[in-house]
Amino acid sequence: MGPDHLQREASRNDRRDVDGRSPSHGIDQASGMLLANLIEDRSNAGSAPRPLAVHGASGSGKSAAVRSVIPLVEAHGNRTVVLDFNLIASPSRVSVVSEIARQISTYCGAATLDMLAAYEQEPANRRATAFERVVDLLQTDLTAVGSHQRVAIFLDGVDYLGTHLRGWIFRLLAKLPAQVATVALVSSLRAIPTANVITIAPIGRREIASIAAERGIDVSDDICVSIQQLTRGNFLDVNTSLEYLKSSGDGKFPHFESMQSFISSVMNNLSGECRALLQMLANDKIRYDEDLLRRIDLAAGRSIRRALPEVSALPFVRPLRPGEPIMAYQQYSRVALSIGELAHSELAGARRAIFDFSGEMLATELTPTARTSLVADRLSFQLLDDANLGMGVLTQQTSRALSQGDLDHADALISAGERVDLPADYELAVGQLRARYLIESYASTEARGLLAASRSAASQSPDSRLLVNQLLLEARCVANPSPIPHGDLFDAITTLRQARELSRPGTDDDLLASIHFTLGRALRATGQSEQALTSYDDAALTATRLGDNVLAVEAMQETVQTLRYIQDLPNAESALNDVYRYKGEFEVQSTTGVLEYYTANLRRDQNNFGRARELYESAKSKLEVVGDDNGVCCLLADWAWLEFLDDDFDLAHSLQDESFALASRHRFGAEIAEYWHTKFHLAREIGEMKQAYEYLENGLREARRSSNIYMVLDCSMHTAERMREEGNIDGIRDIIAEMEAFERRGCGIRVFRGRTLMILGDALFAQDRRSNAFDSYREGLAVVARFGNSRSNAELFADIISLRWDNLLELLDTYGLATAMREFWINEELNEDYPQVIELCGAILSKEGEFD
Repeated sequence: MGPDHLQREASRNDRRDVDGRSPSHGIDQASGMLLANLIEDRSNAGSAPRPLAVHGASGSGKSAAVRSVIPLVEAHGNRTVVLDFNLIASPSRVSVVSEIARQISTYCGAATLDMLAAYEQEPANRRATAFERVVDLLQTDLTAVGSHQRVAIFLDGVDYLGTHLRGWIFRLLAKLPAQVATVALVSSLRAIPTANVITIAPIGRREIASIAAERGIDVSDDICVSIQQLTRGNFLDVNTSLEYLKSSGDGKFPHFESMQSFISSVMNNLSGECRALLQMLANDKIRYDEDLLRRIDLAAGRSIRRALPEVSALPFVRPLRPGEPIMAYQQYSRVALSIGELAHSELAGARRAIFDFSGEMLATELTPTARTSLVADRLSFQLLDDANLGMGVLTQQTSRALSQGDLDHADALISAGERVDLPADYELAVGQLRARYLIESYASTEARGLLAASRSAASQSPDSRLLVNQLLLEARCVANPSPIPHGDLFDAITTLRQARELSRPGTDDDLLASIHFTLGRALRATGQSEQALTSYDDAALTATRLGDNVLAVEAMQETVQTLRYIQDLPNAESALNDVYRYKGEFEVQSTTGVLEYYTANLRRDQNNFGRARELYESAKSKLEVVGDDNGVCCLLADWAWLEFLDDDFDLAHSLQDESFALASRHRFGAEIAEYWHTKFHLAREIGEMKQAYEYLENGLREARRSSNIYMVLDCSMHTAERMREEGNIDGIRDIIAEMEAFERRGCGIRVFRGRTLMILGDALFAQDRRSNAFDSYREGLAVVARFGNSRSNAELFADIISLRWDNLLELLDTYGLATAMREFWINEELNEDYPQVIELCGAILSKEGEFD
């Protein structure tokens, strides 16, 4: 399989012949087709092409095909990057980016490597944001290289990766320009998204004879047939058979029933130390190097390390870093299946030796990335040795990392669990940890897809905790700062209540505390504030009982925010003092920025704008330090609203734009909707109505997408104002009908329906439909008075009355309804808080002598 042959293949094949799933090709032809695809001029492609997949079973010759192609690709003026995931002890996003950056640094500089070094120095809770900047720079570098040279990125060992990391890598590479080609070597096409596929076909009898001749092995046609039938044309198995034939020296190839029986025969001819090492490779799927084997020998009192030369000479064991002083070896997975189990005591001893070694390494000075990689590798051994104990460690350490905002560490830990073969329930639990990580990383859509695939298994599991957690996570995909598009908050509430009922007291209290907290968030978002307050109280009590003081403080803070939403400012102030007292008693430091932010909101609503600004500034700094991008985003939007209320439109614009930049990066749907809503108000204030309504349409669309019920209602009301100007009464009624549908599902935000009813009354009055207009006005006034909870609802109500004073006077007078309206208002017990209606009726009745 030389260069001349491949160049001939390249000339005979065109990339367009690679049609997706057919036909199969031998190694030589696959190499030729791959070369043809990679040396063609891609500069005219409009976007990045689909990846190329070199597909074949373990040992089929994928790596051999690619190794033969790389020099020829480079000879045509292309650059290559080779990522062999078999070489990376704990593959992660950081290790992938680091390896690409290292390989391209020779021709585009070390800027990405320098930024990676700076990333290492970032605090744990800021590293996720810092890593995004590293990835952006890497993409810039690759794009720059691709602008004047084609680049081929080869991915070997893709099947070894967890689903999440594999998907992240392909999404990263898909963003690169057309001149950057991706080639993935896969045993299963499920490991790669839609791709052009080159499938390596089994080796035929003639190819076996050709390979044997190249190696100086004399074989008859009958032996070639026997080898082909035994190996089914697998490249690795063919080479193993030929090596066996060569070493036997008698030119005979015995009959074997299967490859397993053949491998057993091969094993019988090896030393005891060699067999032990092969069994370790087969059972642990771990890369053993000389240093590790030395420690295993010391622990076991034997000398397995002496078998390295013998093992490394076997066709089915490959050195991962050939030529280096310390070598690591990995066995092909198809051969591993044919090797017997190592005695449990020996295997456990080997694992413990490696576990102890990694513990010693952790005591040395390491970079954060190296430490994370070592911890993940150590966890893999723990899961292999004792799955129950390992799962406990994985769950505890991942939860701690997520609570501290150390997303990279959490990712590495979960990846360690994904790489180990575990019992079904443990595998499901690891998947749920991944879903939780994705939600915390603002990737709710990906989390929801993962959860949808595991729902049936969770429902059928004998461990009810898995179902409880499944339901909690499904609801969190909707009730979180970056929700799935068009999620249903009311369904999420139902799901959370189901999870609450299924949870077992004592056993599931940690989940129950999170259920209460998430339920409080969803209830508040739908205007069910009293129930939300109860849920937050339950969350704080449960968390306190568990000793989770951070979650307890978070729940108490949300109580303050909820009371402020319903404008119960005295009780909000009292609840705020409770939080400060609890934080001091239990020395909780991690939530200080959020608490200052919520205090600023309260001071704003108390009209203490000066103090609110000071707190916003201080809280913003604290939230930035801990990497709370959502907190900063929300704070900036609330601060902008203060400046809007204080008529500083320029500063309001600036703060809103800063908030929008964060919201757009992470898809904080609620904040994106509120940004457009605020832009609508600012444009309307200066009379730019066409622009204002464009902003309003954006706000309503984003509010629906992010399940921001409050903003859907608010924007819909302003849309009704536009319809009033157009005389579109049916459109206004449709909006009211949607608002009523929300209320039937439990929505407690009703003031916007009241205000929209007043708008409908205006439109009806303008069309001289006076009786209908009065009915709409009367209902609208009552709804606003009963359910208004804005910062100055009394002022809002007064404005609503004053704007329509003449209309209302005319209707009450014309139809003699003043007495009925007055009695209705008194019977509804609205006269004390909203006396304007009584004054309105009195103006007519006093004229008629019926009231003074």
